[in-house]
Amino acid sequence: MIAKPFKGPGGTAVNPPSGQTVTTGALSVTSMPSGASIVLDGADSKMTTPATLTGVSAGSHTVLLGLTGYADAQQDVTVKAGVTSTLQSVLTKEPDASKPPVEPSNPPVQPSEPPVTPPAQVETTLHVTSTPGSAAIILDGKETGKLTPSTIVVASGSHTISLRLTGYAVATRTVSVAKGNQTSLFVSLTTIAAVPSGSLRITSAPAGATVSIDGKAMTGKTPLTLSVALGHHTVQVALHGYETYARSGVEVVKGIQTVIAAPLVAIPVDLSYANSVGGFGFKYPSTWQIVQSQGSTQLLASAEARSPAGPSVRVRVVPLNGGTVQTYLADLTAELEKLPGLTVTGTGSRTVGGIIYQHLVTLRAGSQTEYCLLQSGGNVYELQCTAEVGLLNAATRGFQTILGSFFAAP
Repeated sequence: MIAKPFKGPGGTAVNPPSGQTVTTGALSVTSMPSGASIVLDGADSKMTTPATLTGVSAGSHTVLLGLTGYADAQQDVTVKAGVTSTLQSVLTKEPDASKPPVEPSNPPVQPSEPPVTPPAQVETTLHVTSTPGSAAIILDGKETGKLTPSTIVVASGSHTISLRLTGYAVATRTVSVAKGNQTSLFVSLTTIAAVPSGSLRITSAPAGATVSIDGKAMTGKTPLTLSVALGHHTVQVALHGYETYARSGVEVVKGIQTVIAAPLVAIPVDLSYANSVGGFGFKYPSTWQIVQSQGSTQLLASAEARSPAGPSVRVRVVPLNGGTVQTYLADLTAELEKLPGLTVTGTGSRTVGGIIYQHLVTLRAGSQTEYCLLQSGGNVYELQCTAEVGLLNAATRGFQTILGSFFAAP
């Protein structure tokens, strides 16, 4: 049965912005009872009454309302540009098909009686409260825009209610609501346990450097005071034009502020080093220093460059005696694997500055060593970069400068 409108379509004028022509209007749709689905011109609006449809083109439209237990209601309405039209309908309850009407063979004549006004339909509602209050209410995964305590109109049946409040764990409950009734739901929210933390202050010279804790970039620049979890952490301080400062094992304890002062070292121009005995040379950052070089009486020579942060690069020249750099690498790997407490973590090749090196990395007692091997003139040139675990990356720039500029006599 088609429902009868109890209020004809009307309109509320909307003043458009100056210089613009309005070609659409809005349509406010209500029904008794509410909760009916709204189909506009055959397209499901995904909305239920009461609701206002916006952006409706001006002209004549057909609205179909549907609600379980009630006959569909269809009505035409005209929408004017720049106007909010209204449509209100009283839905007619469908008869119970399980109880067909009994028609007497000789029905008595009943006196005329005035029509009976149907009682107003009772909405199906859910009253949600929480402690503490002001929690956002999410109904079946969708935001309602309401905070506890609130009463929301729902369809009968089972629903999932989630409550969200900053500082508290999200609480989710399932509740069944009977048609035409109001069901109450109370939820006691649980606070989120705070992770014990302490204070860590990082300064640098010069200031304005970025800070990373355990590989995660922090907001702000030095000097910086942070609240971090208790325990041991790795701190890195970086500033453009300066070597990255890194420190592992920084302990943060409760009730005491841990302070890290990072003296940043400027990255200067490269310097050159040549070894006439060994027949090799390389460039290195001037913040590094050549700390060892064997005398010219040695047939072959070695040299060591060390950076202020601790990493060192050692160069050795070893005769191949008819072998190749690949066989040397295999022999070196086998010898290293025999050393107690040492682990070979990777082998292969590496290209830096156009030079291809045979490459492997070892780990022992908290330090890493990276080997790069180059064959030239019957000799193998072995370059080792050794640093504390976690600090090898800080030495990468200087090590790559040496690798990329290394040269050996044929």
